[in-house]
Amino acid sequence: MAAWRGRRWLTWMTGVVAFLASIVECFTGYLSQQNFDSQWIATNGKDAFNAAGVGAFFNLMNFGQMLLWHVVLIPVVLIALVGTHLLLVRVRGVSHPLPARYPALRLPTPAALREALSSPDVPPVTVKTWVQVDPAGFLGTAATELNGTSGSATLGPPYNNNGAAQQVLIAPGNWAGVRQPIDTAQTFVLQPLTVAAANDPAVKAALAAYNAAPAALQDKWTANCAKAVTKVKFANGIPVVPPAADGPVPVLLATERSLARSGAIDTDLLAQRQLGTRAHAIADDEGSGSAWGGGGGGPPPGRGKNGVGVGDSF
Repeated sequence: MAAWRGRRWLTWMTGVVAFLASIVECFTGYLSQQNFDSQWIATNGKDAFNAAGVGAFFNLMNFGQMLLWHVVLIPVVLIALVGTHLLLVRVRGVSHPLPARYPALRLPTPAALREALSSPDVPPVTVKTWVQVDPAGFLGTAATELNGTSGSATLGPPYNNNGAAQQVLIAPGNWAGVRQPIDTAQTFVLQPLTVAAANDPAVKAALAAYNAAPAALQDKWTANCAKAVTKVKFANGIPVVPPAADGPVPVLLATERSLARSGAIDTDLLAQRQLGTRAHAIADDEGSGSAWGGGGGGPPPGRGKNGVGVGDSF
């Protein structure tokens, strides 16, 4: 009936609560009869109240308590509610009849339904957008992937043996062991660079120098480069890393950045094929794809004949 229309919500509420109080009034009166029927219902009611945790306040088998509720407490509440209800009826008046014809129901359009029920259209975070927004962060992550200190490199079982398996009381990752270990340096850095080196002599020389070095020296190079990347500066949009004893690592990471900027990494990840299918995009994106961010494949001034040395722009 929509009786709350026209500022009559309090009138409606007092009527509803008075109705509920009248049910309690009738129930306590029934229990106060003390016949077999009322005693049986009182026993079941007591068990229900005890199960609800309020048995210490209400005992339906107590005749005196039920009689008090029936003839004193509930009537006082009912009189107050009914009096308030009648007073509000006099003040606000009664509800007017509903209109004979309701307004036409306006159904939501399909576009509105899609907007309300669909998931948010959040664009995906790709490697290409990552390297464009945070090139220093990308280079730092690539360096930690190369020396095995990144989050993915230290996940632990069942992914690799470089960390402890995640556990909450138990560690299911240890049960099956590491079956297909993830080598982040090979998968994310060295393997893509090996494909790119076929078209870039500078990258090929840097990769050969890195692979020929002892593991301790490789770790030293990548650690020094990772520290230098945190102090990167930008010149005309090109990240310039301070000089560091990082060997051929700047050339490797610069090529990795070129692959990312060209979209080759994203495309080949989606297609699940090797990066060589789009290695030529490096040349279109940043000249030769070398570490110096410009055209030409030769080393910059001050570099050795291999184009590998200390510090320079990525």
